Amino acid sequence: MTCDSHRVLADDKQQLIPFSMILGIVCASAYEAKPLIHRNTVSGKIYSVGPTSFLAVSGSGAANATQAAEVLLSKGAEALMSWGLAAGLKPGLLAGDVVLAEELLVDCVSFPVSRSWRKALRKRLADFTRVYDGPLLQNDSLLTRPTDKQLLYDSCAAIAADRESAAVAEIAKKARVPFMALKVIADSAQLRIPAVLATSLAENADLNFCHIFAGVGPRLWQWPATLRLTRSSWLGREKLQYIADKLDRDLGPPVAAARVSVAS
Repeated sequence: MTCDSHRVLADDKQQLIPFSMILGIVCASAYEAKPLIHRNTVSGKIYSVGPTSFLAVSGSGAANATQAAEVLLSKGAEALMSWGLAAGLKPGLLAGDVVLAEELLVDCVSFPVSRSWRKALRKRLADFTRVYDGPLLQNDSLLTRPTDKQLLYDSCAAIAADRESAAVAEIAKKARVPFMALKVIADSAQLRIPAVLATSLAENADLNFCHIFAGVGPRLWQWPATLRLTRSSWLGREKLQYIADKLDRDLGPPVAAARVSVAS
């Protein structure tokens, strides 16, 4: 399944036809999807991002991400991307910093990314923002304490973590299609997530600030950390919006080309 972008005459017998691969994008929440599609979205549905890109809002967790990736492939996706927010593990990474994964790690298993896609995307991103390179870890549980993040960084050297990307990478590997993960830091390695929010955030990837504030309620001692998390997440989402706008929502692999015979 391809989409012809334009045609260039190669000679009197052949044409060189550039084409874009159909891209399937997986993100965990409507909050992360908003920069790519300016309308309300719900988990479990597929949305068109452009003529050759489709977005699945999976819901949180590896099982949901796996299902979303499989649905995108069944709809004709020829490449898969994990897009959205992540927790910083490397000290010094701040909210809004951009991470392009060099590999995906989960349970001591590594899944690759497309080198050519990564190189091309990194070059485009570097024109307007700093990009951080390193492994991205898939962790099943929500990382609420700085000490937990430090332990993971020390043990595997992953610079960021989420709960879905390696699952998508595994499906891409099985299907033998290119994979890439583009993540923006939403909470730094030093940021603590208030305990009162940990359960709701672990179960629901969507950041509904009204629900967050209602959950904290009269617990005045948890308001400073809650406000820091709110601002941090907002900065992460704003960077996703900036990337989407700058790249005109064109996130797919480099354009390929094929020669086809034409009538003389």
